[in-house]
Amino acid sequence: MFEPKVPLIPLRPAFRNVRLMQIELGRLVLARNGAGRLGVRADALSAGGEISEGIVRFAAGSARFERVGLDEVLTEVEIDYEVEADLASLAVRIPAPGDLLVTHGRPAAGLFLETLWGGTPALLELGSATVRPFVTSRGTAQIACGWRMRERGGTGRVLYEHVALEEQPVERGRRAFAEDCD
Repeated sequence: MFEPKVPLIPLRPAFRNVRLMQIELGRLVLARNGAGRLGVRADALSAGGEISEGIVRFAAGSARFERVGLDEVLTEVEIDYEVEADLASLAVRIPAPGDLLVTHGRPAAGLFLETLWGGTPALLELGSATVRPFVTSRGTAQIACGWRMRERGGTGRVLYEHVALEEQPVERGRRAFAEDCD
């Protein structure tokens, strides 16, 4: 099939079907299995130092790392983007998968992911596009917020948005009154 080097009908953003090994870390991809959801090319580094190649897939109210074979063909979305924190949703709470966390160590911020390694949650470091175990006490509150992925440049259109979950009100224990007690 003839395919010219310069497309006769330009498309923005451009889509390219390539093997995972040809996609740079941090680039946007469309995962074919599932519902063709948007994701980011990333590597995962376990606590033992083992590297897994794959993507971080975004879904409604969630984000998770999926291992993908280096020879598997994905669709790369050729677009420059940036992650923008939703400062209005900043809260100290137990994080949910997909939340942007502001941490006190290195890195300063990352995306909280569903568990990868035997129940240990993970953090996608934005600066390196690397997923690492996020070791903290279970149920520990963190500074978390929602975020948007915006096209960099003139339009600034929103490519994906993660809305932070509302903080759940804490139910107070019921108080027993004298007539209710035996």
